[in-house]
Amino acid sequence: MKKILPRTPGPRSGLLALSLLAVLSHPAAGVSVVVEEGSFPGSSLDLINSGSPDLAAVFLGTGSSGAMHDGSPATYTAWATGDFGFSSVNTFNLDTVANPAGYRISEIEVVTAFGAGGIATGGPFGYWNQRVLIEYSTVGTTDYFELVEYDEGPVEEDPGGYRVTVSEPAFGVDLAYGVDSLRFTILDPRERDDGVVISELDVFGRAEPVPEPGMALLGGLAGLMAMGRRRR
Repeated sequence: MKKILPRTPGPRSGLLALSLLAVLSHPAAGVSVVVEEGSFPGSSLDLINSGSPDLAAVFLGTGSSGAMHDGSPATYTAWATGDFGFSSVNTFNLDTVANPAGYRISEIEVVTAFGAGGIATGGPFGYWNQRVLIEYSTVGTTDYFELVEYDEGPVEEDPGGYRVTVSEPAFGVDLAYGVDSLRFTILDPRERDDGVVISELDVFGRAEPVPEPGMALLGGLAGLMAMGRRRR
């Protein structure tokens, strides 16, 4: 199942010195959210995996554990049924010492591997929920910008798990540029008296290339032009 959900516009990058394409490309009106049922492996090679050289620091929220980003769907973090109003804010800071221009984020996957981590296959179905707010910050800024908030589950049958994939609908375009931090807020699934299970958070992307001096000047001029257009 594929959805296009709206997001709050944020900068393509926190750096003024970018290529002309990056500066003039505004965020899309929405992101693609695809839900697939079944069993899915977690990645141990993504940017925020525990032990990744691209991960600088992790700040886990209430009820969270390192199982959320250990590369294994067989481990999980669960928030119990009836915890109304809870929110768990989990922040993953990327390494901007090695990569001062930040990172381009191409895709985010959130896996719920029900039954694999000791929760009995077949129920309780209330723990199938994912309600997640995903935000990012860029180099040179202190604010976080909303990428997407989605609310999925519960399922009525037991497919063994499911995966939510967040990506940019336009082919060849990344979700965000110049990113130095990502924030996943796990939220209470609204009116449903159910819990939430997150087996794995995977963030895919690559280091942002540092622009050449000539491109930096061109990017700066493009940025000034874009600001001039917005003032009119």
